[in-house]
Amino acid sequence: MPVGREPKAFRLEGSSMRPLFRDGDTALVRRGRLRRGDCAVYLAGGRTLLHRVAGFAGERVVLRDDGWETPPHAVHPRNIVGRVVSGNPLKSGLPGYAWFLARGLLKWFRKNPC
Repeated sequence: MPVGREPKAFRLEGSSMRPLFRDGDTALVRRGRLRRGDCAVYLAGGRTLLHRVAGFAGERVVLRDDGWETPPHAVHPRNIVGRVVSGNPLKSGLPGYAWFLARGLLKWFRKNPC
């Protein structure tokens, strides 16, 4: 399922990336260099998933959902279909990474009130 220079549309299922991505939304994906904060579509266990690039571990890309519900997982670059291309700055790059970290901090503060 390689994606070329032209974006390819993927219909999304699930709620792990709400509120930026909702069940039934369509994400446009294009191959390209991934940066921390980008949203990426990847293949895992026979499924096509979309999560946020949280970082890099050697050759692998570390991905995580925006709700911080699942543990981070490392994916080999050959399993990455591409990154989401969008006009919304929270779906990629530094603004996306700031959004991702803010959501994680909020979750932590809710679990650990002062």
